Amino acid sequence: MTAAELVVSKMQTYQPEGRPGGVSIKVLNLSFSYGDRTILDGVSFTIDNTKRSCLVGKNGVGKSTLLRILARELRASGGQVIASNPRYTVEYVPQIIPVVDEATGALDQLLEASGVAEKVAKLEFYHKHVTEPGLMDDFEQFVSQHDEAQIYASVHRVRVALSSFVGLAPSEENKPLRELSGGQRARLFILQALTSRPDLLLLDEPDNNLDCEGREWLIGQIREYPSTVLVVGHRAEFVDQIADRVLELSDRDHKIYAYTGNYSSYLEAEAGQEELDERERLRIEKERRRLRAAIQKQLRLAARSQRGPKRRKDRDKMAAKHKSARAAQKHQEQAATLKKRLATLPDIERPKHAELRIDLEPAHCGQNVVIIAGVSKAYRRSLFEDFSSVVRRGDRVAIVGPNASGKTTLLKIITGLAEPDEGEVKLAMGVVVGYLPQEQEGLPDMTVLDYFRHTVAMDLTSLRRELHHYLFTVDEVSTNIQSLSAGERVRL
Repeated sequence: MTAAELVVSKMQTYQPEGRPGGVSIKVLNLSFSYGDRTILDGVSFTIDNTKRSCLVGKNGVGKSTLLRILARELRASGGQVIASNPRYTVEYVPQIIPVVDEATGALDQLLEASGVAEKVAKLEFYHKHVTEPGLMDDFEQFVSQHDEAQIYASVHRVRVALSSFVGLAPSEENKPLRELSGGQRARLFILQALTSRPDLLLLDEPDNNLDCEGREWLIGQIREYPSTVLVVGHRAEFVDQIADRVLELSDRDHKIYAYTGNYSSYLEAEAGQEELDERERLRIEKERRRLRAAIQKQLRLAARSQRGPKRRKDRDKMAAKHKSARAAQKHQEQAATLKKRLATLPDIERPKHAELRIDLEPAHCGQNVVIIAGVSKAYRRSLFEDFSSVVRRGDRVAIVGPNASGKTTLLKIITGLAEPDEGEVKLAMGVVVGYLPQEQEGLPDMTVLDYFRHTVAMDLTSLRRELHHYLFTVDEVSTNIQSLSAGERVRL
């Protein structure tokens, strides 16, 4: 057994109610750390095969890590994963789709993943060699177990999905994987996971690289999926349509809180809980102030009692001294009791609602920042022809369109990372271009702060302040970039 297979530690079996097509999972006290950074701490929850669950939480809290543990890619530091079927099959589509350098065709990849390719190959072999001695019995046994019409119907369904979802025309269906755009690659990985029909389907922000049509198609597939689904999502309109249960991974205590309903229901419940928490916090703070004042009062009374009355006759001095001592002791005991009550009050932190702040100052250049003149580009097919446009100082421009329509290519031409087939792009004098690609590959092995110090000309105090604007806390600036989540890498 490999280390990856040992992720499901102390695997047990339980049989919940639900449809037979999926797997139900209990996670008990799961923990995971990356170096000295705690990612998960005593996480417990269930995934019911009668529900479509969505996992939410801030960037860097460990959502992707949790999915990788369930997918048997990572081994937890502690805890148990208990499945109704210990041998459950799982498909995991990560948030960042890896760049592949394969000549394998898209259609071949899907048919292989779904198991149809092997059946088609056997059918073709039998049809070609069925007259050879000894093969007729094998052929009859094969067709008795597999409906030939169903096999070719499966191929047809894969081809239709490849066209409608991935966006590859019949003439492009065996396009090599290395030639697919980022959006097409994301769609292909999602489609491959769906066609594999695993017991547990794990999708990490699958709508990130999808256009509107692709998102609607995926929503329909998830809602009709016959087995267990766990999706990481952030967009309310997407999660609302697919989830009937929300799991929040909290950044405060690294634990999971379950909410019944969709994302809107979760937001309402969370807002209500925050209001209750705030009321409780204010009540506790009021009680804390009262106890502190009461403690100080008892200590003052104890000190005054110890001094005793200023004037006393000699015969009364001894009695007064004993009386003052008893009073002082009583006040000190009351102060000690109040201190114990003060120590039992819980600390409830006010929720932090930090907002990403990006200050974009207009470039110190001419009015026309980018001039695109008659630009054309083609990869096997034309992406755009004779395109011209002007981006002026202070403009905010969005490039929209279906996957693989050439959006990324146009950005690369503007930034100088790709050359147009025809036409030219001119940047105004003094323009500095910053480019954020879909994939954050090749980031160095160093801390967030060190990376910024190597790339930005600022003093240390200004660097920390700038990183704080991008929601990197004092502790997080010392985190190694390799341990950052996908969302944190985008912010970096």
